Amino acid sequence: MFRDAIVHEPPAARIEHIRAGAQPGFLVGAAETLGVSRETIFRVVGLSVSTANRKIAKQETLDPLVTERLARLAVIEAEAQDAFGDAEIARAWLRAKNIGLGGCTPLSMLDTDIGSREVAKILVAIAHGGVA
Repeated sequence: MFRDAIVHEPPAARIEHIRAGAQPGFLVGAAETLGVSRETIFRVVGLSVSTANRKIAKQETLDPLVTERLARLAVIEAEAQDAFGDAEIARAWLRAKNIGLGGCTPLSMLDTDIGSREVAKILVAIAHGGVA
């Protein structure tokens, strides 16, 4: 649900959404959707396990920085799905080690802007007939 809202919003609406903060349940949804542990998602968005679990338990809105990282993850997931044409293949690719990323998984690179740009570049290459 979060991914679809973020990905399809125009930039101004996306920024407004990020500034307002996301509900912590979206962290759980992202982990389930991607087939990874909650802790993996917590690391990608920059939350400690204890802080994330507290926010989930108390339904505390995520701050804009964490929400922006969650939105970045959603956008990359959507771009991967577009590049591969299949949600499961895209999610498996995000979890698989990638030689173009120095043997790291694309998902593990999404905690930084630089890493996210590198993942996006590889997805563009895949979408246009390249390999990665």
